[in-house]
Parts: sequence; C-alpha cells; structure tokens
Amino acid sequence: MKIAKKSVILAIGFASLLAACQGDDILVVSPQTLDAVQIKAVYKITVSPFMINNTLPVVHYIDEEGNVVQDTLRKTAWTQSVNLPLPAKVGFSFQPSVKDELTTDQYNIHLKASLQCMILDRNGRRVGDIHLTEMPNVDAFPTFELLEQYIDSLSDYYHVAKTIDFEGHVDSLSFEWTKKE
Repeated sequence: MKIAKKSVILAIGFASLLAACQGDDILVVSPQTLDAVQIKAVYKITVSPFMINNTLPVVHYIDEEGNVVQDTLRKTAWTQSVNLPLPAKVGFSFQPSVKDELTTDQYNIHLKASLQCMILDRNGRRVGDIHLTEMPNVDAFPTFELLEQYIDSLSDYYHVAKTIDFEGHVDSLSFEWTKKE
C-alpha cells in the first residue's frame, strides 16, 4: 500500500512538471530543463513524387546562425536538423510552384510537414521536448484547371516561425519568408 501511495504522489508531482501548454505548442520538460542552453530543431517535409517532378519545391529554414537558408527538395523526404543557442528563433516555410511543363496528367499531391524541437543541456543531452503544431496533411487530386492555384496556395499554410526563451516558453514569431520570383 505504501508503494502505491508513493507512486501516485510521484506521478502527480511529475505530471505537474511534465507539461505546460502555450497556445497550440506543448512544452514537455524534466527537472533538468533549467540547465537548457540550446534547441535542436528538426524540420521535416514529405511530398509525393508528383511534387518533386512537377513543381519547384522550395523550402526556407532558419539555420544554426539564425539566417534564412533556401533549399530545394530533390527527394520525397527532406529533413534538416539545426542546433540553436537559447533564446532561439526556429522556423521554416515550404513554397512550391508549378513548373512550366507537366510530366504527367495525374495530379497526386501529398504533403506533410512538421517542426520538432528538443531542449538540450550544456552536455548536449536531451532534457525536454517542444511539440509544435503540425501543419495539416494534404492528399489532393486537383483538376488541371485548379492545379497552379492549389499549389500556390500551399505556401500560405506551410510555414511556421517561433521564438523559444531560456525557460522553454514558446511564442509565435512574425516572419517574412523570402518569396521566390
């Protein structure tokens, strides 16, 4: 009986430390989070082969120096990890546009994107996680007439920018991503 009471007390105490919500972002911490000195941000995008072959799939992301870097997806899965000192700005934006000539008449658009942040201590050990809101998954089959408009509208929904302070608090960041011409 004593073990059960201790387990319940420990579970309640740990649960109160474990999660704090701020908007849609969830901070999961451990007691060592106070030693946090950096964030490891993992940017992920998965697209269908159609998106690789028939669009110019451009992504902008904040790198380890805090600069916006542009990259082009060449495969259906793209991942970029960066370590940033706290306080940090993290974020990325996916901006596809339709190529002049389509190589298929099958318009299968699949898109999934996420940003996960891990809180690291002075030794690079993971002491907490920040689960940022995932962007909506897309599985669509637009008509040729709507294809370009649909692809262009994706950049309105597939971007995220956040600031994270020394205590792991997350706030939205207004960020102007460079649009490709």
